[in-house]
Amino acid sequence: PTVILEAGAAGVPVVASAVVGTTDVVRDGETGLLVALGDAEGAAAALQRLFDDEALRERLVRTARDEVVRRFSARDPSTAMVRFYEKAESEGRA
Repeated sequence: PTVILEAGAAGVPVVASAVVGTTDVVRDGETGLLVALGDAEGAAAALQRLFDDEALRERLVRTARDEVVRRFSARDPSTAMVRFYEKAESEGRA
């Protein structure tokens, strides 16, 4: 889910499929919007919500950016990313 982290850092709201890895980075309604894998109608509805609700967009962007900075510091992003994947592997999700 590197592109999701990049979007969060860049201030771009995220709509993503709720799959392993993505759900470790995106908290539905807090740092982005999640939809079921393959749910095109759900994705379209989530995108429409973002287009229609400026306050939601701003809140998601702010929270996602704060999360990226907190969990994946730019001081040493490789170390944070390695820890993330090591944790996922130890939990059997990688």
